[in-house]
Amino acid sequence: MKTKSILFLFLLLNFCFSQFPSKEQLINDVKTKGGKVFETVTPVGEWGMFHDKVPKNKPPDACAHEVDIKGPEKADGSYWTYKGKAIYNKVRNKFEFDRVFLYENKTRLNGLKIPGNDYFLNLLINKIDEKDPLFVKMNFKIYNATAIYSMEMNEPPKISGNSESQYAEYTVNFEIDLQNGSSLNKIKLPVKVKSVKKDNDFVILSARNENDGKVIETKNLNAQEEVNKLIKFKDTNKKLKEFMK
Repeated sequence: MKTKSILFLFLLLNFCFSQFPSKEQLINDVKTKGGKVFETVTPVGEWGMFHDKVPKNKPPDACAHEVDIKGPEKADGSYWTYKGKAIYNKVRNKFEFDRVFLYENKTRLNGLKIPGNDYFLNLLINKIDEKDPLFVKMNFKIYNATAIYSMEMNEPPKISGNSESQYAEYTVNFEIDLQNGSSLNKIKLPVKVKSVKKDNDFVILSARNENDGKVIETKNLNAQEEVNKLIKFKDTNKKLKEFMK
């Protein structure tokens, strides 16, 4: 009985795989029924069966195919790219297109002239130098730093929005000295920055620590007098660049 069940399932799956839509139909369905205007659709990988509307103790009732999608190019040269999954449901003895699922974190705006990492890094430097009270509160660790060794952007910003309204998100990694009681901690501190384009420039909306940072070295201070001599960035009139060691 068990052998017959396995054989039946094998035959059923083999039948299903033989009935998958053609690549041409897949591309046409995504373009015409996907809910957006897509210029090119590229199938990636192979078909896969899964349970969409039935429990797992039933035979799979759907199939899906990964796709890379490019949207139409606008007058300014910008275009969207997507990664997603075309989903088909089994209707009697064939598969019919149901929907396209787009992975939100894989959606990208391309083709726009975006400044380099140095530009976005300087946005944060200038914002910190302003010493705006709200910004101080959001970045208290930087303002209480007794030394700033480095600031790095390891990846370009993620751009979202559209050709009229663009947002840039990126992470700046600080390496700072921060007092902790009678000790001095050297910390790697990631700061997540969000900015929006205003006219031809970007303006920072927020910059918050992604986490408390990672302590990479601790130095014990010998006396309270030594603690009192520590100069914090927030107490100086120096530009952040000049304060870096």
